[in-house]
Amino acid sequence: MIGFLIVTHKDLAEALMNVCDLILGRQEGILALSLDPDAPPEVSQQQIQRALVQVNNGSGVIILTDMLGGTPSNLTLPFLQEGKVEVITGVNLPMLMKLAQLRTDKNLVEVAAALKQWGQKGIAMASEVLKKK
Repeated sequence: MIGFLIVTHKDLAEALMNVCDLILGRQEGILALSLDPDAPPEVSQQQIQRALVQVNNGSGVIILTDMLGGTPSNLTLPFLQEGKVEVITGVNLPMLMKLAQLRTDKNLVEVAAALKQWGQKGIAMASEVLKKK
């Protein structure tokens, strides 16, 4: 089963994980890591490394970060490994809701692509959606 690591600024990772747990129940192989903005980069990278080891059972890990170019994203990029570790930025709740369905029957690249697509589909302008009804 593919492992997931949510890495964000401040407490966002835990908040997303708590909501996901509330809706779906606790999911195995998913870990939230909110980085301390005052911690040195080396400390944060060590935390990321330890978390990757925790969630990786040999099927690979997808790291979900809050935004491209932010510290969490930048600190995870050195861990990219083709077919083993992928980073997706812009983590959101629709993406997390979908990962439970995807993680067992597809490979890492397929799951990463599907999560990216699902996360983008989860972004909507309510007035546009309501006009279509």
